[in-house]
Amino acid sequence: MRIPDEYKQALIRGRNDPVFFCRYFLEPELHPGQQAWLQKSTKKENLLVTGNRYGKSHIAAAKRIWKMTYKIGWPQYDLKKPYSSVNASITADQARIVWDKVMTILQQAPKLHWLIDEKKTKQTPFPTLVFRNNSQLQARSTQRNGIYLLGHDYDDFNFDEAAYQKGLMLLLDNVIRMRLADRNGDLDLTSTANKRNDYYRLYLRGIEGTKEYDPFCYSQTGNSFDNPYVSHEALERISKHMTADMKKQNIEGGFPDSSGEVFTGEQVEFLFDQDIEFDHWGKIDPEDGTAELCWNNPQPGRQYYHGWDLAKRQDWTVGFTVDVMKNPWQVVAYERFQHRPWPYVYERIRHRHKLYAAQGMSETWIDCTGIGDVVLDELQDIQAQGLNFAGKRKVDMLINMQTVLQNRGLKAPWIREPVDEFSFYEWDDEEEELVQDCVMALGVALWGARDLGLPLDKETRELLRGASLYG
Repeated sequence: MRIPDEYKQALIRGRNDPVFFCRYFLEPELHPGQQAWLQKSTKKENLLVTGNRYGKSHIAAAKRIWKMTYKIGWPQYDLKKPYSSVNASITADQARIVWDKVMTILQQAPKLHWLIDEKKTKQTPFPTLVFRNNSQLQARSTQRNGIYLLGHDYDDFNFDEAAYQKGLMLLLDNVIRMRLADRNGDLDLTSTANKRNDYYRLYLRGIEGTKEYDPFCYSQTGNSFDNPYVSHEALERISKHMTADMKKQNIEGGFPDSSGEVFTGEQVEFLFDQDIEFDHWGKIDPEDGTAELCWNNPQPGRQYYHGWDLAKRQDWTVGFTVDVMKNPWQVVAYERFQHRPWPYVYERIRHRHKLYAAQGMSETWIDCTGIGDVVLDELQDIQAQGLNFAGKRKVDMLINMQTVLQNRGLKAPWIREPVDEFSFYEWDDEEEELVQDCVMALGVALWGARDLGLPLDKETRELLRGASLYG
């Protein structure tokens, strides 16, 4: 089959013009901020810091496609040799987001779909996309100090949500940069900000005029409103439910000055353990954080407490499940959704309760503030209990949760939306519109377990372990 001259010329031009490449071969049209990233992020280390819905995942995916098509960064190599790109992140689920975006873009791009070598592309044990020119893109997590990256060399490395990585500098020095050394590979770090931590200091290296400036680095920020393909009306509405610091991070693409007033950064970091994963992940939508049920298998003889915060107006229904027979206690299930009818909400609460009740003790608690006994009446069959935040009860619940976290009594898998809420939560009794659904749901679950005291001491653990009830 004869290849049209226009197509040949487009391929030739696209090698040195990534914006043209994306405009000709991919959709949709990149907005100006995304175009600037493609044109300027050409140094050895490049940092992109954006608000949510900026299109960070899309531009990271488009850049991987362009680099893999031409094996960018290979002037000293035989272009017939393999080219290796990777998208890495804190969890395997997060690492797949850009990888899946690459697949989606290519499947919807008839001019480039032929590039995929479908026989060699695979989903397990690590998602691997292979091009017919012998380029490949993998998705790998950075868990367990980057163990899943060891033994591999890369020409191109994109670290998604790097600002949330615990021990970022050590991971970069001991693992990631060494994976790039043999091939003189390039490193992109793309993320929303996460206060003035290691990522902030890395970001300053790409800003001329700072004492940290490094001419081999490039840094760029992006505001959510830069994206013309997302509803600006929705962004305005969402931002009204955020604290000033949370808005700065999640909308403006800036670095907030400090963490929230209720939970310290150390407590949040211990709570959301990046090395813990659910046994069975449901789907988490990277765009809005909607989460289908993510859970660990119920275990015989365990005690489970479920906490639910129900949606009011524009917020979310969130449910957590805590296994109190572990030490520390551990979150074993999570769900987050909105704009669903009440029968659906009741069904999800019942499903969770009965799933865990089939194996052990299952107790469900619900924030019933403002909705009286309606929900509790509907859920009499599972004997759900309610917590009303009237008076000082909300403060009591928060203090109870603070006590558990101060004593390192709870662990949970790393999940972006809860991490942000706990990081920015403030004493906000008069600000009921602020984002707090995850905080409230977990607090309600811990309130239900408050009479148990803190996680069990060593003597009690040994006693229960002998009875095969504790693991």
